[in-house]
Amino acid sequence: MIAGRGLTAVVAVAAMVGFASPAAAGEPGRETTPPPPVSVPAVPPGPAMPPGSATPPPPGGPVAQPGDPACGTPGLPGTGSAPDLPGPGGAGDGPGSVGVPDIPSPIPDGTPAPPAAPGLTPGIGAYVGGLGLPSQLILSLLRNADVTAFGYRLGDADEVVVPAVDGIATADIVFTAKNVTVTVRAYAGDTVLGTASSDYVISDAPLIGSAQRSWSTGCAGSFWLAPQTAGVASYQIVIGDEPVRELSGDATSVPWTPTAAGDYTVVARSVTTDGTVSDDAYVHVTVS
Repeated sequence: MIAGRGLTAVVAVAAMVGFASPAAAGEPGRETTPPPPVSVPAVPPGPAMPPGSATPPPPGGPVAQPGDPACGTPGLPGTGSAPDLPGPGGAGDGPGSVGVPDIPSPIPDGTPAPPAAPGLTPGIGAYVGGLGLPSQLILSLLRNADVTAFGYRLGDADEVVVPAVDGIATADIVFTAKNVTVTVRAYAGDTVLGTASSDYVISDAPLIGSAQRSWSTGCAGSFWLAPQTAGVASYQIVIGDEPVRELSGDATSVPWTPTAAGDYTVVARSVTTDGTVSDDAYVHVTVS
């Protein structure tokens, strides 16, 4: 009986002190021993992924896809590694990448264009008909509401003033020399807004070409002709090693039937009524 009472006392004391068995650890009101800290190795930082990339490349390089040489089938040709190029500070700067300049913000719709300042350079263009033939000048100073007229000079000739509409003017002219400097001034009333000049080299060689898509031995074809100088009295045509052909000045085509395959050079020149021989014009053909 004494032994039984002592055992009962020991159990009671254990309950009062709060001893916990392994099965009871973690229960509310019970003391538990915290687990030891787990050591996690540090992961070195990987390469930065470009915007829009779905997944990073696997270690060891990209996986071969269908169409790559690694899959045994031809794919699209690659461009190779991009060399190190200096970038102006935009996206993509760094070793092994091409510098891309920063893109400025777009201009909001409805923003008025800034007015042109005095001293701007007028634009000069021309449709050249040839030497001594009708041509046309196109003069412009855009984005300037003040321009009212343009003045132009051909070489040392007097200035000719033509009105401007919406910053543009045209003028019908005739080039009388092979080398001409065109000088232009833009006006706002009597005030000069800007000046410009351009040098033109005018060829008097005739225009020659052919509508033939291909040439074959024994098949008849032709070349067309057009003058690039005034007063043409005749044309001289040489095809390969053939003798010179003389054609009248009003001729518009040259018939030809090749007799042998090969490459041929066609030379054309014009002769004016005063005996002036033009520059040579060339066209190359291949006969099969």
